[in-house]
Amino acid sequence: MQCENWPQTEGVIQSAELTHHSNKHEIYGVKISYTYQVANIAYSSERVSFGELETAEQAHAKAILDRFPVGKQVAVFYSTANPASAVLETGVHGQTWVTLSVAALFLILVTVLYIGIHKQTNREKELPVGS
Repeated sequence: MQCENWPQTEGVIQSAELTHHSNKHEIYGVKISYTYQVANIAYSSERVSFGELETAEQAHAKAILDRFPVGKQVAVFYSTANPASAVLETGVHGQTWVTLSVAALFLILVTVLYIGIHKQTNREKELPVGS
């Protein structure tokens, strides 16, 4: 989320391609390479955003690819602490929200189970001997 406050510089798309692999389902993504400069130091990156940009829909992946044609000048957002860390789109995208939501639900479930087991154990310790 901090990347939303990162400064920006100008960059240029060097390569852009559609990726494809299949597990149980067809999965499409993009691989985009770009260059940029910060304080007269050249950098390159392939990170478009934080979060997965993979989809089961080829049209969605192509739409992402269409936004970043080779040679296009783009805004690059970079970390002031580490200018080699950069993105083309700020914010969190794709599966990241789903992953964070599932992790949060899992932690809540584990916490509730832990509290329940802990309370049950304490009750058992409080029972008089021979009960």
